[in-house]
Amino acid sequence: MNDINTVSLSGVLNSNVETAESKGIKIARFFLCVEGAGDQKPNGVFKVVAFAEWAELAKTLLAGDRIVLVGALLERKGRGRPDVEIRVRNLIPLPTSVMQDPPADFKVSQIE
Repeated sequence: MNDINTVSLSGVLNSNVETAESKGIKIARFFLCVEGAGDQKPNGVFKVVAFAEWAELAKTLLAGDRIVLVGALLERKGRGRPDVEIRVRNLIPLPTSVMQDPPADFKVSQIE
């Protein structure tokens, strides 16, 4: 039943990745800007946390890099309103050059 809480997003890192280690486990935190995710704004920004091997991959990323991620939502209660973060289950860096200038033979097929 772990797959019930699943979210997938693609976007651009809104910050450089912060790394830490706790009890021998590597941790990476960053913010992901996603187009069309806000009520009043055209973009939404989500807090993302990656552990272990995903943290190792995330620490190679920089602000402005594009990624696709699959994760789980986690709500943390603090002062004021609840804080929501995405815990990474899978992270795929996207080459910026491909996104900005797709190959000439690149085609999107419609599934019928």
